[in-house]
Amino acid sequence: MKISILTVSNHPFSGFVVREIQKKLKIFNIIFDKKGFSKRDLLIWNQRTSGKINYYDIKSTNLLPKDYVSNHNNYETLKLIKENQIELLINIGTPRILKEKIINAPSIGILNCHPGILPNYRGCSCVEWALYNNDPVGNTCHLMSKKIDSGPIINSKKLDIKRYKNYVDIRVNLYLNSINLIINAIKLLKKKNISSFKTKTGGQYYKPIDNKKFNEVLKKYNIKN
Repeated sequence: MKISILTVSNHPFSGFVVREIQKKLKIFNIIFDKKGFSKRDLLIWNQRTSGKINYYDIKSTNLLPKDYVSNHNNYETLKLIKENQIELLINIGTPRILKEKIINAPSIGILNCHPGILPNYRGCSCVEWALYNNDPVGNTCHLMSKKIDSGPIINSKKLDIKRYKNYVDIRVNLYLNSINLIINAIKLLKKKNISSFKTKTGGQYYKPIDNKKFNEVLKKYNIKN
């Protein structure tokens, strides 16, 4: 299976993820979007992780070919996928809402690991909303479709939040657990026909949680904002 990564060069977690995936599976190349990881997103990342995940510079992965495009949705990206006969793309922080032509370009599709249990929790701040609603927290790997956080579900795993002391530990371990889920999802895609994975309907699309409700989550899990 020929696998490429979609990300940005300054993403705080993509280098760590790619390094771990490489230990188990072969990656063909990385396609960087020049837009980059925004200052706002970096503030959110730091709030959620408090420096508990080691940074690994994805640009230092010298063994992997790197391609830079101005936009993951442009013709240049499409050409890279087609000419290199990429079978599977893994989304690790594209800054774009991907268009259908890109989603359909690889023969298998684009794998995304969503920090929420699909289809119940789609959209933004799903971890925070699940904690606020006293619902299960977890990750779901799915093949992307035109509809956000939809498409065939490959696998999912809930996090036992009782094992962790506070909100940051929950968030950090959810990120770390996503790596093995991605690796296992790729292995499942190698073994099974795509038609055996189903899209589940229903659930709710969540907007970013507001400060009042987020502070309630922090208070509930014994950590100050």
